[in-house]
Amino acid sequence: MVNNSLQTFKSSEFGELGVVLINGREYFPATECARMLGYSDPFDAIKRHTKGSVRHRVLTPGGEQEMNFIPEGDLYRLIVKAADQSRNQEIKAKAERFERWIFDEVLPTIREHGLYATDQVLEQMLASPEFGIRLLTELKDEREKRTVLEQKIKENEPLIVFAETALKSSDNILVRDLAKVMCDQGINIGEKRLYGWLRQQKMIMKGSTKPYQSSLDQELFVLEEKPIKTPYGEKLVFTTKVTPKGQVYIIEKYKERQGYKNA
Repeated sequence: MVNNSLQTFKSSEFGELGVVLINGREYFPATECARMLGYSDPFDAIKRHTKGSVRHRVLTPGGEQEMNFIPEGDLYRLIVKAADQSRNQEIKAKAERFERWIFDEVLPTIREHGLYATDQVLEQMLASPEFGIRLLTELKDEREKRTVLEQKIKENEPLIVFAETALKSSDNILVRDLAKVMCDQGINIGEKRLYGWLRQQKMIMKGSTKPYQSSLDQELFVLEEKPIKTPYGEKLVFTTKVTPKGQVYIIEKYKERQGYKNA
């Protein structure tokens, strides 16, 4: 669907209704919807029952026009108010039929295919091969983008679940324990190799297990101190631990740099 073009849907009962995509969301002509629902004063109904109407310029058969559009939520409010406030059973039944047409036919078709193949659209495609090619190319590009996005979401799902769990936790863990967690995520790595990679990334000091101050400032690591007794008196020993934030950050960064994909 072309973002600045008004796509007209036809119903034997309600007539023609235009829908436009604005930033990926479906918007409906406010006044026309209110009239179809039987409001005696459509402008008053829009003012009282909608919250997010916008003015938008669209291409129509009569040329470019500025119209008032409402999002899906506001359309639903108009439908509900029409059904609830009317004492006329016929109007209530009409509102219910209008709702079924929009939410059971129009919106699902747009979201599944990216195109509502009305007679008008088909006629335009037949009359103008260039229009048809452009429309189908846009549809193909949109589907490819959606496929890539869905695949990315699927790949990141294990990390998202881990991130939600880790960030709710207050547990700091040892680097060796983080290596085990990463193995559970499908990453073949051990404690020594992980330390080596952390040093390469300048998170941990070279030849040491202590983090750089910048890593501490980012709250990726903490240094936990513990007093131990020695023949020469008590001594403080520092242990490097990875924070919940650091666990998520390191796994995500490692997968990105090493080209890992979630199983």
